[in-house]
Amino acid sequence: MIAATGNGKEYQPSTSSSVQLTQACLHFQKRAVDKSIEEGLATWAQDSIKAGKLKDIVDSDIRGQISTKCLKGFVQIAGRCLLSHPKQRPTMAEVVFSLESALTLQEKINSSLQAGGRTIFGKMLDIFLFASNGENSAHDDSKLSSDVKDNVTGNLYPRGALGEGGSGKVSLGLVDNNTLITSNSDVGIKKYKEEGFQRHAANLTSLRENLYPSRPRPLPVVLPAATGQGLEISGQLVRKDGQIFYSLIFENNTNIPLDGFKIQFHKNTFGLAAGVPLQVPQVQPGTSARTLLPMVLFQNIALGPPKSILHVAVKNNQQPVWYFSDRLSLFVLFMEDGRMERSTFLETWKSLPDSNEVSKEIPGITINNVDATIEQLASSNMFFIAKHKNRNQELLYLSAKMTKGIPFLIELTVVIGVQGLKCAIKSPTPEIGPLFSEALETLLSCMG
Repeated sequence: MIAATGNGKEYQPSTSSSVQLTQACLHFQKRAVDKSIEEGLATWAQDSIKAGKLKDIVDSDIRGQISTKCLKGFVQIAGRCLLSHPKQRPTMAEVVFSLESALTLQEKINSSLQAGGRTIFGKMLDIFLFASNGENSAHDDSKLSSDVKDNVTGNLYPRGALGEGGSGKVSLGLVDNNTLITSNSDVGIKKYKEEGFQRHAANLTSLRENLYPSRPRPLPVVLPAATGQGLEISGQLVRKDGQIFYSLIFENNTNIPLDGFKIQFHKNTFGLAAGVPLQVPQVQPGTSARTLLPMVLFQNIALGPPKSILHVAVKNNQQPVWYFSDRLSLFVLFMEDGRMERSTFLETWKSLPDSNEVSKEIPGITINNVDATIEQLASSNMFFIAKHKNRNQELLYLSAKMTKGIPFLIELTVVIGVQGLKCAIKSPTPEIGPLFSEALETLLSCMG
């Protein structure tokens, strides 16, 4: 089996095109530089997809093992990755999201796999990303496993250059007697022995978590297919690298393609609105599409008591407008620089009047591990300051900072292994306290 990126003459390779061409090699059982394909693998795959010859081009070893719907999902992301203009291709995150959608679709259709059976995922490569910074680069040999390092180092073909793009030079290298590997500044590819579906599903999950470690799984359904006449929408607000996104999945259970998606947010407490127009490709029947929609704040603010509810309207060219409600977790507004020094925490706590303190008992939560809880809170930008033991109680103190620099000072009182905890916060905006308690309960419930 061949693993390679680019075809060396059609276009400059990018991260997503490299990954997808690797999949094309595996799924279509063709070499990236197959001499029998004059136009190159990318053009051959695009032409075959346009002609609807999926059954003819897919690897015979996996025919019948992958559902038609799942195959369409792979083809959809493959087609986008093979577009000639780099700006039209999906990001690496979108590729991972789309692969996960196809994976989930396959799991729905095949609730269980026969032991030892070969599946499409049993033939996929494990692909690890290496950012091109000094901290985690493919040029840093310490970051590569020893077998990849030993096999690749010095074994690149001198005439094996495929091209050069924004991610650096791409070359073919020999890993073993019948496997080639590409090497560039951003991507390391390793081929493992087949170990079944669960092994590869776990590796895909690991890749996803490296890209987006705090993104919950799966996304909640906000518009069921029964309500949306076959259109199912899943979504959740998330925070990544200081930016708020609306993570959305559109699943088409109708018998017609759906396109022309648009979205609008009604007035809400924090004025959340779409930062750019919604970009969703045409969704074929039986497939799904995923997108990360950048959001902006304070655009259309609703007056009155703070609420976490978010009213959304979505339309497309083939259906009426669909309305649904979602919930905003206050934590997506917490900033990455919310850590306080202990002295600052104490001074700020004392400076705020007692009337700004809001307390709530949360009865349904059990804390079994303080360190794990602190780590989980840190992933939502609540930072540990100190802890204190009072008899059998653990008192945890944390700080956070909301958009516009609003500080939150947090005190959690727990008894290890005993159900129930007390949450007290102090903030210049105590009216938001109930939203904090709601978000905290949801977050800690996910740990159980």
